[in-house]
Amino acid sequence: MTPPFYQSTPAMQASLSIFPMTPHRIHKDVQAQSVSVIFYAGGHVSELGRSPTRMKEVLGCGLPVVVNAGVEDVARIIIDYPAGVLVTDAGETAMTAALAELNTLMQEPALARRCRQAAQEAFSLELGAAAYRALYDEIHFRTNA
Repeated sequence: MTPPFYQSTPAMQASLSIFPMTPHRIHKDVQAQSVSVIFYAGGHVSELGRSPTRMKEVLGCGLPVVVNAGVEDVARIIIDYPAGVLVTDAGETAMTAALAELNTLMQEPALARRCRQAAQEAFSLELGAAAYRALYDEIHFRTNA
C-alpha cells in the first residue's frame, strides 16, 4: 500500500515535473516553476564546503526552494531569510509537514523579494569578497600583533 503522502491526484501529476536542469537551460527551466525541490545526498565531509549553485540560481529568480540540510550553510539561509522549506528527514511525517509549510509560505506576498534578497546577500560576489578580506585582515592582524 502506498503511504497517503506519496499518493498523487491527476491534478498534482499534471503540475509536477521532476527533471535535472542543465546549465544552458537553467533560465528557461526556472521560469516555468513556482518552487524548486533540491535535495542533497549529504553525509560527506566534502559537502560541507560545497556551494549549492542551483539553489543560488533559483532563489535569484525569486522562487522558493525545498531543501535538506547537510551542504554548506543551506539550512541557515532558509531559516534566516525564510526563502523556502527545510526538510528534516525523508519520512512521511516530515514530508507532510514540509508540504504544509510550503503551502503557507507560497501565500506570502513578500516571498519573491525574500528569495532574491537571500540570493543577493548569501551568495553575492561582492559580499563574499568583503567577508574573505575581513577574515584575511583578522588573520594578518593576529599574526603581526
